[in-house]
Amino acid sequence: MSFFTRLFDWLIGDDDDEEEATVFLSRTLRVRLTDPERNLLPGGRCRIVGESTVYDLDGEGIAEIPLPGWCPSTIDVEWEPYDAASDPSGARFYWETTLDVSVMSASDEACQQRLDNLGFCGPSLSERVTAYETFLGFGATGLLASIKNDLLAWHDGQAPGSATGAGQSGAEETCHDLVRRIYAAFNDPGFLGLGGTDEDEVMAVLTIARDRGMMRELSALYAQEHPGELSLEAELDDELGGRDYRQAMELYRQGMAQ
Repeated sequence: MSFFTRLFDWLIGDDDDEEEATVFLSRTLRVRLTDPERNLLPGGRCRIVGESTVYDLDGEGIAEIPLPGWCPSTIDVEWEPYDAASDPSGARFYWETTLDVSVMSASDEACQQRLDNLGFCGPSLSERVTAYETFLGFGATGLLASIKNDLLAWHDGQAPGSATGAGQSGAEETCHDLVRRIYAAFNDPGFLGLGGTDEDEVMAVLTIARDRGMMRELSALYAQEHPGELSLEAELDDELGGRDYRQAMELYRQGMAQ
């Protein structure tokens, strides 16, 4: 079902070599559940389907469910409002869904699954991203790159908005910080140090600059701090291609028009 918002309390393995291979679950799954109208259910109850143990939802509709030691790839959860026991029909645990707990890597497909897991569903990826941005109070872009860092941090164990370079976190960064970040993104060492461009980081910086009305300042300061390099606009043209280039230029032009 697509009518609830879910929070997962997950941990990524400490070994950096394993980060791209798999995501390891903590022993606890934290879920936040709503009714079909997306109203939270403080005082409600939930349980893993087929098990008798019932977990209470707190004042924000959140419950913590211990996970089986064998780390399944999916968990079936059912839940009910606080007053379900008084329902004349005798119905209990009205709603049920399957949670995918086997998300892999940081690919676009895996990030789309993270959005699904967190309850941000929709007919297109752009609409899911926009729903996420709206829920957290970020500027709506519909671009996965603008939320990826924050999405990974939240879904995989941190608080929403805690990732540098995503959403509200950018409000604390100066224009000099953004110049350093985007310059580093253009000169990413890449796999085995062969060089390349970190497209996601470029998008994240441009999104922050656009949302904060700093694009003109960013462009001017980039030229000032890196006089031997191409202009910011020319770097975007030189470093990016295809859809990444079109999205980057859309952000750049929107920012410059402000």
